[in-house]
Amino acid sequence: MAEQRRTCAACGTANEEDARFCEGCGASLARVCATCGVEANATARFCRGCGAPLDGLVKKPDPPAANPVRKTVTVMFADLSGFTALTQMLTPDELSMLLNEFIATVSEVVHADGGRIVKFIGDEVMWVSSTPERLGKAAVDLVNHPKAVEAGLDVRAGLGYGQSLAINGDYFGTTVNLAARLVGAAKPRQILASQAVRDELPDWPATACDPLTLKGFDAPVTAYQLRGTP
Repeated sequence: MAEQRRTCAACGTANEEDARFCEGCGASLARVCATCGVEANATARFCRGCGAPLDGLVKKPDPPAANPVRKTVTVMFADLSGFTALTQMLTPDELSMLLNEFIATVSEVVHADGGRIVKFIGDEVMWVSSTPERLGKAAVDLVNHPKAVEAGLDVRAGLGYGQSLAINGDYFGTTVNLAARLVGAAKPRQILASQAVRDELPDWPATACDPLTLKGFDAPVTAYQLRGTP
């Protein structure tokens, strides 16, 4: 029987079958669904997270970057309000169903509104887009998605806009940190946007919040609750 090898999509190096990272460039060899970002096993034909076919839809890993790239992006974090308490109330099977519903809802919004899922972290998703308008619409559609409402998912979101450091497909910096803190401060089914997002979307219906005290930020932060779409 011929020895099985895993070919790196980033550099073309043939690796051992059990390799997790490429020996040639260090890129991850994991198969990742391009629709929802969930990792798939080597023989899967359909994504276990969203049901999308994997043939031709597997995200190719980014090769390791020699230097960070500075980009201007809109960043959104969205999660399930009260998830920690739910983990103590639900059985593992019920919790799995809840997360699968959330992933499926996110996947539908990605298809409709665009942007790119950076990663899932438990019940939280990080999402980026080049335009605040697109990600604002995605946030509204996700929080008010019929499937989310029907499943009783209290989704909330935080939006930031500005320069970030892009490293191997992930993003870092103050803009990212602010979006992450805003989702933590948001109430169930609430969308909080930074001042920079508000400046880019002056015609979007929004209500100014009282200044927020957020971890990692020395001064109170101005935020706005986005409502509907323009």
